[in-house]
Amino acid sequence: MLIRLLWFAWMCVGTAEAARQSPGFGSMRIVKGEVGFEGCLSQPGCSSSFYRFLSEASMEQGFAMEGASVGSSAVVHRHSGWFAGGLIHTFPFAAPRENLSGKTENTSFSPVFPKLYAGSMTTKGDRHRSWNVSLLPPIPVAGAAALNLGVDGSMAKTLADGRTRMGLDVDFTFVRATAPVTASNEQMESAEEEGFENNLDPEEFDERCDAEVGCIDTFMVANLAFRGGVGWQLGESWFPYAQVGLTVFDQFLYVEYDDTWWWGFGVQPTVHAGIAWAATNNALLSAGTSAGLKQANQNPSEGLGAFYKLTGSATYRF
Repeated sequence: MLIRLLWFAWMCVGTAEAARQSPGFGSMRIVKGEVGFEGCLSQPGCSSSFYRFLSEASMEQGFAMEGASVGSSAVVHRHSGWFAGGLIHTFPFAAPRENLSGKTENTSFSPVFPKLYAGSMTTKGDRHRSWNVSLLPPIPVAGAAALNLGVDGSMAKTLADGRTRMGLDVDFTFVRATAPVTASNEQMESAEEEGFENNLDPEEFDERCDAEVGCIDTFMVANLAFRGGVGWQLGESWFPYAQVGLTVFDQFLYVEYDDTWWWGFGVQPTVHAGIAWAATNNALLSAGTSAGLKQANQNPSEGLGAFYKLTGSATYRF
């Protein structure tokens, strides 16, 4: 942990020495390396537009990847013992983002981000606790792959009516995703035709990128999320829930094409709602939605907005 903090500090010093425009708290910023558009990063207008574009594109990907299933939450899940299941989060429904030169970044590899998880829930009187671990092995999909490791803990209390629970979930998500995002072979081949040839240099591409797939970028997420909320029982099988939360996000992007590192760190308020259905005594299915605050410096439109995703899970209870 100490080594990580010292490394962060060194990266931040490197950023200050570069004398580039600061994008503000919660935005992605360059922390190592030199870019070919250094003049843009030294001009407030151009710099602000670029950082807002990069922050939105990175944050929406990270928001889709983070989080745990409500099937493992003591606020919703009401069955003591071991459980296992799978969940999916949707990526943005909008088309991939265009950078300032008009080049579309290659981010549409899959419409959903899946995970597998397993854990246990215990009950003592009116108090309930659960924990689980989640995993996604780095299986290649259209040139992209992602490793996910997560740990989730939850505690809740049943209120006097016997059907309402209040509680807190804590989730840590780590993701390491690799993909040809900023300089794929297809982008290089179509650069002149699409009008962004100044954004990709053939000599630099040939020097640094793989001849078959292009440059492979690396995106890392290490987010800690807190969610507090209420779950209700309707009849024997339905369990709606509502939660508010706060995520401490920590994201890195390594761009192989120009050998640069980018970092985003901040906090993000979130809201979550949905419903779970106990299809059988052993099967719990859920569907819901989540939204997170999009700061002005994470939004090309410059105002406040929201990141969003749909969620679903299926849990088997032993």
